[in-house]
Amino acid sequence: MYTPSSLDASNFVSSYNTALYFIGAISITLLIALTFTMLYFVYKYNRKRNKVATQIEGNTRLEVIWTVIPIMLALGMFHFGWVGWKPMNKAPKDAMNITTIARQWSFTFLMIMVNKVQIWLCR
Repeated sequence: MYTPSSLDASNFVSSYNTALYFIGAISITLLIALTFTMLYFVYKYNRKRNKVATQIEGNTRLEVIWTVIPIMLALGMFHFGWVGWKPMNKAPKDAMNITTIARQWSFTFLMIMVNKVQIWLCR
């Protein structure tokens, strides 16, 4: 099992992990809550207890709630992803420029260093 340590592979790991844990917690919470809610309603409205089906009219308040809450959750997940992606968008000033040519089953990498004039080609 992976254990987090003080040595991270990148400076962006902490924001990525925060987004991963947030989305994972929401997913597990919703899975448990919806499963128990479903089991409750299966028990409450089974055929033995309710011989005749009842027609339930619309509830505007409930419909607004089940529309707004998922939108807020989706926006929260998007926010964590955006905050994590935003610093990764800009390359560092001392980054190496590597030209990559990719075809279906072929990748070619070309690196040119300015100071040492080192050129390498990897296929």
